[in-house]
Amino acid sequence: MPDFSIGIGHSQSGLLRTICALLLSLTALLAVASPASAQSDQAPTITLSVDATSLPKKLATAHLTIAVEPGPLVLHYVKWTPGNHSPSGPIQNLVDLVIRDCNGQPLNWLRDESEPTRLTLTVPAQCTHIDIDLAYIADQPSVISRSTDTYGRATFGVLNWNTVLLYPDGFTHQQITVAPSLTVPAHWSVATSLPAHDPATLEAASADDVTDPNPRHIGFTTVTLAQLIDSPVIMGTYMQSYALDVPRIPRHVMHLVADDPALIEMPGFLLPKFVALVEQSVAIFAPPRKQSFPRDRYHFLIALGDGLSFGVEHATCTLIGMAPTRIISAKESETTGGGQAIGVIPHEYFHTWCAKLAAPRALITSDYHTTPGRDLLWVYEGLTTYYTGILSVRSGLTTLDEYRQSLRDSAANYEFRSGRLWRPVTDTARSVQDLRPRTKAWASRREGLEYYGQGAMFWLEADALIRTGTRGRRSINSFCRLLFDVPPRPVGTQGTYDRSDIVRALRKTYEKVDWDALIRDRLERPHSTLDMDPLFEKLGYRLTYASEATTDQEQSIAQDKGADLRTSLGIRVDEHAVITEVVPGSAADQSGLAHAMALIAVNSMAYTPQRLRTAVEHSTARGHIKLIVRFGESIQPLDVPYSSGGRYPTLKHIPGRRDLIKTIAEPLRFAPAR
Repeated sequence: MPDFSIGIGHSQSGLLRTICALLLSLTALLAVASPASAQSDQAPTITLSVDATSLPKKLATAHLTIAVEPGPLVLHYVKWTPGNHSPSGPIQNLVDLVIRDCNGQPLNWLRDESEPTRLTLTVPAQCTHIDIDLAYIADQPSVISRSTDTYGRATFGVLNWNTVLLYPDGFTHQQITVAPSLTVPAHWSVATSLPAHDPATLEAASADDVTDPNPRHIGFTTVTLAQLIDSPVIMGTYMQSYALDVPRIPRHVMHLVADDPALIEMPGFLLPKFVALVEQSVAIFAPPRKQSFPRDRYHFLIALGDGLSFGVEHATCTLIGMAPTRIISAKESETTGGGQAIGVIPHEYFHTWCAKLAAPRALITSDYHTTPGRDLLWVYEGLTTYYTGILSVRSGLTTLDEYRQSLRDSAANYEFRSGRLWRPVTDTARSVQDLRPRTKAWASRREGLEYYGQGAMFWLEADALIRTGTRGRRSINSFCRLLFDVPPRPVGTQGTYDRSDIVRALRKTYEKVDWDALIRDRLERPHSTLDMDPLFEKLGYRLTYASEATTDQEQSIAQDKGADLRTSLGIRVDEHAVITEVVPGSAADQSGLAHAMALIAVNSMAYTPQRLRTAVEHSTARGHIKLIVRFGESIQPLDVPYSSGGRYPTLKHIPGRRDLIKTIAEPLRFAPAR
């Protein structure tokens, strides 16, 4: 190699060597650059055309045109769908995928071995776009994708756009824009918060003529990828829309779709309760005369069908799946618990603020393939779960007695959940993808998604501490007004907070509690005891156990085809006489009863749920219960020492103490800003 340093001074030679080294480093970097770096800095536009006419056959098809640059290209399928907190992108249902270049020639693509939602290919020279055809198999959700999946029924469908698209690497979901369109049967109406070019096209041409063979095309305005993912669609032959008219609050509409027109008739008493839900939710986040709604519209999208049981939050809507008769079977009577059955609606609506207006900083990513941080789900979901019950009472969807009963049952449940002694709440958030699939074996040892339930218990305790310490002048409502005091941002983006912001807002609400220590003790460490009394005494109550069931417990027993005796004998038995849960340390556990055993006989009589319950009640005299069980092919007798009789949880008000549960559930004053 020639000596280029000849005739050049020492300092100049060193400078030249430095420049050469930098050039070599740059060359090396270019050589190993990711495929995304070969793409233009110009954010692409995706044209997305979805055909939903085959949804009754459980298929949706799509055609995409994506602006690209020649060279290596990485495409992503949505993996981390907002609201699911899990890598829930249902890539397994994506079929018939064909990618073509600008000349219509098929391109070879390769799936990443370690990441099945990541595809790589090479775009030929001179091509500035690619075309993609794909199909999606509907009605095949995983446990963790059900709320962001796509569904087809005989006369209606649910579309989540994330199931039918791919997007290029190297750009944020705010940079990528999408021009979407949708084709539906002529007799289907469509409901979505996504703006249509012509809103009239959302309405069916003729809902009565179900034989019209001509599909209807709906074009939507070009939006960011984030807004598209945040705007699901329900559609169908039988759809009814109900306006929730609230003074000086942007338009709210509740849309119901089902296979039977009778299922979408709203009971007369129910609509005013949903109106009250809007009012009471708005009132939480600002004092009177400053109350307003953070978006310019809101749609409740509710699909009623067999196998639909989910809810997911969005900025300007919520998508909810319910059993077919859930709305028409709602009862106004306080003894039915009908309001609790539709508690998912206030839960998802509260997320308009606690999720879509502001969310944990680590949870928010700029794409749908980067793993988010989930430690603060005890705020995102726990605070929302706390307010779910409160809003249900404040809006009249449920009664104060039902709310007390739900707290009672939660408290009793936690008193035998031994998993609380080894697993902190934050660990269940980090493990959500492993815990969401339900398991019956030793469920009380394993724990579930405790950032919901135990998260809510933390906020209940915090509310009690604040209300007591400030003599009712402040509450968790005051905390919400501090933490969520942020201006609305474009759909798909939020204000953010971290743990220190939470502690700061709690201290500003009430300074005489060591909130940092309380968070560590209740949420970031395993519990030292299962005793729930310290919490409920703050509310003016004590958790006790009675030998006889209350009226609501008797109703639950009558509806139970099995036998739930976890608070007494320590087992739960399903309708097939199979033990599905054993409480660690209980009489059942100590005597050798185990998950998956089947009960054959109780005290020398053929097993029935009622005979088992009767044996438990009479155990105070007999001192034991004789069982015959089947375990696989083995049949064996078991003598269970037990003499405590029936044990039914009861919340007893402590005489002379303030009833904080009643105070917390009282409706707020609603006076929206003019």
